[in-house]
Amino acid sequence: ASGATVNLSTTNTHNFDGHAIINHGTINWSAGNFLASQGGTFVNHATFNDSSTGVVGATGTGGTTMTFTNAGTYVKSSASTTSVQVPFTNSGTLIAQAGTLAFTTTFTNTGGTLVAAGGNFAFSSGLDVGTGTLGGTGTITGNVTAGGLVSPGNSTGQLNIAGNLTLLNTSTTLFELGGTTQGTAYDFLHVSGNAALDGTLQLKFVNSFQSAVAPTDTFTLLTSAASTGAFLNAPASGLRIFTTDGFGSFEVNYSATAFTLSNFLVVPVPEPSTWSLLIAGGLILAIQVRRRRTPW
Repeated sequence: ASGATVNLSTTNTHNFDGHAIINHGTINWSAGNFLASQGGTFVNHATFNDSSTGVVGATGTGGTTMTFTNAGTYVKSSASTTSVQVPFTNSGTLIAQAGTLAFTTTFTNTGGTLVAAGGNFAFSSGLDVGTGTLGGTGTITGNVTAGGLVSPGNSTGQLNIAGNLTLLNTSTTLFELGGTTQGTAYDFLHVSGNAALDGTLQLKFVNSFQSAVAPTDTFTLLTSAASTGAFLNAPASGLRIFTTDGFGSFEVNYSATAFTLSNFLVVPVPEPSTWSLLIAGGLILAIQVRRRRTPW
């Protein structure tokens, strides 16, 4: 399909056998199974809307299986489970708005983005995000390894990992703070298994919360069955880390099962008189330097 819209809405099996299909339009798959065999390939460069209850799989005895490549946007929007039973490669965006998008065989992420926008992902062989992005509000079932951006919430919210989490030293983990309610007003990452922390931590205020946060507020950003390691820019409990927007800093605390922020300190804004003194001092210094360099 090139710029066109194709509706796969019958309960019949949609089998394109050993052919190669490249989509540059919109495919709306709402019923039936999406199958191929004998080396059939499907590449999505545009939009693939999945509201089905079916299977992406292979059929026949061709000796080679189907492959599915997403270089565009794949949206799972129905409260059901789509079972992807063929090798899947993602360099685009996968969005789970409802239900579950389950990958039962090889899944390869090559810089792509996965967003749990109220729905869930499941990976029988685990998920290696690579240098791509993982975020949203939902559940990721399977062990997760990430070397790119991990951003719970949409914008603020709770992301669950039903498995272990390994953050590599190339990763960036972003938490947004918009209030004091965990998982709704500020981001929360819950790991049912073990969490190995590394990489860069980023904190950002949203909804103008920087004007309301108090030094007594405490934010538990991550919990796990067990936790090891630390973020590179906050390597030990008791140290402070500044928010990326520059409004202030938090004290960090690592425990055996949680990562917590507390004791917010606002960055003081100089009074107008202070600014005047700083500017005047800078001018005087500049004049003195110029006099020393200018021959008379």
